[in-house]
Amino acid sequence: AALGKYPATSLGEARAERERIKTMLRDGKDPGAKAATLQNFEQIARRWFADNQSKWKTSYSARFWSRIEDDILPVLGSRPIEQIEPPEILKLLRAIEDREAIYTAKRICEMINTIFRYAIAEGLIKFNPAADLKPALKPMPDVKHRAKLAESELPEFFRRLRASGAGRTQLALELV
Repeated sequence: AALGKYPATSLGEARAERERIKTMLRDGKDPGAKAATLQNFEQIARRWFADNQSKWKTSYSARFWSRIEDDILPVLGSRPIEQIEPPEILKLLRAIEDREAIYTAKRICEMINTIFRYAIAEGLIKFNPAADLKPALKPMPDVKHRAKLAESELPEFFRRLRASGAGRTQLALELV
C-alpha cells in the first residue's frame, strides 16, 4: 500500500506514517481498518437500557435507570467504554459502600457488568473490566430479625396495638 504520492507527501511524512503502521501492527491492530468512533459508557448504557426496558414494569424501569443515572453515569458516563479499567469501577463501588449502601453497591456492580457484557456482544469491546469485581466488595451485613412473639404474648400485643390507634396498620396486623 502506498503511503502517499510524492511530492504531496514528503519523505518525512511517509516515514512517520510507516512508524504509525508498525506500532499498530505491534499492538495487534489492523492498520487498514477504519478508525472506530469511540463510544462512551453512557451511550452504551442507554442503548442497553432501551433494548431491555420493555421487559420491566414502568416503576421498576424508572428505579433502575435512576440508579444508573445517580451512581454510575457521573463517574463513568463520559468515559470511552473501551478505556474503562477495573480500578475505576471498584473506586465507584467503594464510594457507594462508604455510604453504607452495601446492597446497592452489589446491584450497581451487576448493572455495570451487564452493560459491559452487552458491549462485548455488540462487538464494541473485547474485555469486561467489571467481571471479577464482586469478590472485592464488602460482604452483606448480617440481617437482624426481630424477636418473635410467643403465643402467650399475643393478647397483650393486640391490646396495645388497638390502644395505639394505628388505623390501617392495626387492621393489617390483626388480619395476618
